[in-house]
Amino acid sequence: MRARLFRERNPEAFRILIETNPPVLEKVPITLTSQEYGRIMACALTIGEEEFERANRLEQLGNITEAITAFEHLCKEYPATWIDRVSRERLAKLRPGTSSQTVSESGFAAEYPGDTGLAKDSAVLFADNFESGDMKK
Repeated sequence: MRARLFRERNPEAFRILIETNPPVLEKVPITLTSQEYGRIMACALTIGEEEFERANRLEQLGNITEAITAFEHLCKEYPATWIDRVSRERLAKLRPGTSSQTVSESGFAAEYPGDTGLAKDSAVLFADNFESGDMKK
């Protein structure tokens, strides 16, 4: 077994793991720094749900203008999180004539409602219908 491991150990195979600028970064748009992502995730996991509940409460109480302002704030503070996604859905509901897709400023998945056709896009690195039960992929 040890001889096989040494024979199969090929630096070229591991190059992509240590490369400072891997080819996948050309396909994946990264607009935030790791520090910004860290801040967003830390806030989303700690106070984000409380802030979302406050905005939700404003909507339930009928304070529509304040709820819209609160949901817009959540979209800016928590991009690419569940808070952002659900806030955009709420904004689409609160603003007459606006769909959640229109509310979304950006986002790759917004182009594919229900993920229909998503796997065929050339920018997609991996797509699988996990509900299919086929774990061979």
